[in-house]
Amino acid sequence: MSVVVTGLAMLLLGEAVSYYVRSSITRGVAETAAASLDSLVTNSIADMVAGRALTEGDKRRLDDLFDIASDAQTTPLVEIRIFHLDGTLLYEVSDAVVDTVSDVQLQAAIAGTTSSDLVDLPLQVAGPLGSHTISLLRLYSPLLRPGTEDVFAVAGLYYSAKALLALQARAQFAVWTIVLIGGGLVIAGLYAFVASTDRTIRRQNGELSANLDESRRLSDENRSLHLTSEQLRIDAIEANEQLLARVGSDIHDGPLQLLTLAILQPQQSPDAVDAPRSNGAVELTAEAIAELRSISSGLVLPELAGLTLAETLKLAIERYEGATGTLVHAAMDAVDHVVEPDVQVCLYRIVQESLSNAYRHSGGFEQSVNAWGRDGEIDVIISNARRGGPLPADDPLRPKLGLRGMHLRVEAVGGSLVVEMSDAQVVVKAKVPDRKARPSP
Repeated sequence: MSVVVTGLAMLLLGEAVSYYVRSSITRGVAETAAASLDSLVTNSIADMVAGRALTEGDKRRLDDLFDIASDAQTTPLVEIRIFHLDGTLLYEVSDAVVDTVSDVQLQAAIAGTTSSDLVDLPLQVAGPLGSHTISLLRLYSPLLRPGTEDVFAVAGLYYSAKALLALQARAQFAVWTIVLIGGGLVIAGLYAFVASTDRTIRRQNGELSANLDESRRLSDENRSLHLTSEQLRIDAIEANEQLLARVGSDIHDGPLQLLTLAILQPQQSPDAVDAPRSNGAVELTAEAIAELRSISSGLVLPELAGLTLAETLKLAIERYEGATGTLVHAAMDAVDHVVEPDVQVCLYRIVQESLSNAYRHSGGFEQSVNAWGRDGEIDVIISNARRGGPLPADDPLRPKLGLRGMHLRVEAVGGSLVVEMSDAQVVVKAKVPDRKARPSP
């Protein structure tokens, strides 16, 4: 497309320059011929055209002038005609050239303007030769009286255009040669520029493609690392829960069994003297057993495998109600599906700890658990009415999850926890991602 546009521009430029050169050559030759005629003829014929006809002597003088002008080597004068200002033909060398008077050129000459054009005019038929045309430079020039600007006649001159056409042809050849060379250089430079730009674009395109492939590879690797990280986090939470379960089981099956034997042995001793001491040991041992049972019951994770989130939360509520004898109002919506174990255990512990705190500190009045799923998130709200001041703290030997532990659990699964306390109510709001459990392979 660029080559086509450049070629068209060069053609237009060549044609314009060629036309200008042809016009300039024609005008220059015409002005030179007019000036030559003015210097040669005007002074000789100024007194001849006072009337509307020429004498035979005047015509002979004009014939002599024509012979002089027709002897030119380059542009010989073929025909000369002299017109009166009213358009009357006063003189012509011969009628060999067939041409009609151009009123436009005649009037322009009368007004003092020289006009010229290249024409192909027919010649009179002579003998057996047929009619043919000849290329002529037709020139209409005003004749001025010597020393004045007064036009007294108009000369119609017909010069041979052979030399003029040859000159124009040489000028056109030179113009088109320069245009073609210049156009070729421009096209070659344009091609070199476009080729260089094309190579640059191809190189940059290759680099961009390589960078895009590398970016996609890094993105896939990052996604894989993210999924691996998530899986490791889930595995860590599950391992932690399993560890707690094993610790609870070990405490229950080991120390508790030994302490039970310690209780039974004094009761079977026949020595009455040691009875008070045995009774004290029984009390201490029973208290230790109670503490250990309390610890082990908090560590052992309930059987949650395969339960939906709604069933998990209901299980926590049912166990709480069975242990405390209180009632909990439950409302759940769009949570009847299986979630990932970390989310399941987190919400189970949050409900368990919140309800336990409600019973210890407020006696378990007006307790409720609301859970719903929406826009890829699960919201759980646990609330209870507050009664009186805070209850005395439990034995410091018993570990408590506490608010910090609840926050840590929720943040570990990518959620948030808000606890609102007032004189009348305590509200725990947990928001976690709704990550549905992946089907087992």
